[in-house]
Amino acid sequence: MTHLQAGLSPETLEKAKVELKENPDTLHQDIQEVRDMIITRPDIGFLRTDDAFILRFLRARKFNHFEAFRLLAQYFEYRQQNLDMFKNLKATDPGIKQALKDGFPGVLSNLDRYGRKILVLFAANWDQSRYTFVDILRAILLSLESMIEDPELQVNGFILIIDWSNFTFKQASKLTPSMLRLAIEGLQSSQTGSLLEAPEKHQPSSSALFSAVLGRLRFPLLTVEKDEETCNFVSRKEPKLASTQEYKRSLGAGLQDSFPARFGGIHFVNQPWYIHALYTVIRPFLKDKTRKRIFMHGNNLNSLHQLIHPEILPSELGGMMPPYDMGTWARTLLDHAYDEETDYCPESYTLSVQDLERDLEKNLSPKTMKRSQSVVEPGVLKRPDKVKSEEDNMQPLLSLD
Repeated sequence: MTHLQAGLSPETLEKAKVELKENPDTLHQDIQEVRDMIITRPDIGFLRTDDAFILRFLRARKFNHFEAFRLLAQYFEYRQQNLDMFKNLKATDPGIKQALKDGFPGVLSNLDRYGRKILVLFAANWDQSRYTFVDILRAILLSLESMIEDPELQVNGFILIIDWSNFTFKQASKLTPSMLRLAIEGLQSSQTGSLLEAPEKHQPSSSALFSAVLGRLRFPLLTVEKDEETCNFVSRKEPKLASTQEYKRSLGAGLQDSFPARFGGIHFVNQPWYIHALYTVIRPFLKDKTRKRIFMHGNNLNSLHQLIHPEILPSELGGMMPPYDMGTWARTLLDHAYDEETDYCPESYTLSVQDLERDLEKNLSPKTMKRSQSVVEPGVLKRPDKVKSEEDNMQPLLSLD
């Protein structure tokens, strides 16, 4: 065991070896293989390249060097292209702070039987007069950034429970199908998504999401190929510019493919009929692997307890623990700033939420929800012919049967 594995328990070390193909004897070599590819993307500012940071990307991609580097590149590229999303990304930001204090997200103290961290969202707590859906996304992203520092969670991953109890029809009217799809695929696909390959024939393009918000962008095509003589990766910029329609960067696509987290499942409980109807609309457009990791329990908490033991769940979810304190995780991130008063000003966030929601509604209309065509994404790696994808062989993080 190297110092990079010092934070792992014996059980997690074994899991990393068996499930992720993590080998302590080649760990430094694996990290250097990924680091050596950085020169192929001079258009990206890699702000962190230390061993511990790169290791989390290797773990997220089961030590596939090429996939780990693609994820690392997307992590920084997405931040460069979506500066508004990451502006003032800290717990004391007024919108983020309000979302955190209302339990977006909630983080349970106990792990599940597989060592996964359990995130909970109590949807009815969303106070739409005090913070937006974007603020909730930013609060979740900030929380994941904090938790992923734990090497145990890099290996074991996360699961998410969304409790829709008392979520009103009025609240649901602000939750569009595209928003729900983003919330689902933004988490699920962070584990398995890949921009290296063309979208599946029957998958819709997610690039329409947030396109109007991000503006009309054009990117030069950048590919990376392997020189057979030197065995080095070399970059080549195509003279042709990517079309605006095909290559706009969307917030949804970025969240899907730019964060090194492993999610084992998303559980809906107590969902009202209108949330179920909303999910029915987006379900055909989700990836197969995403659909397999979504569990619709309704009011049947027994089915939830078959997968997550009630001993570690709060009473709201039929568990044996006390009711969840919504401020628990917020106090962890905010510390002494938790009790400080802050005034939320929507204008301080440059990404217009009103425009965002309007564009989401527009882009999920039947006219615009078209099946995607095989296109190459801008500024991403082109897989060498000899490098085979592992997507077809990838299994769920853990069996939830």
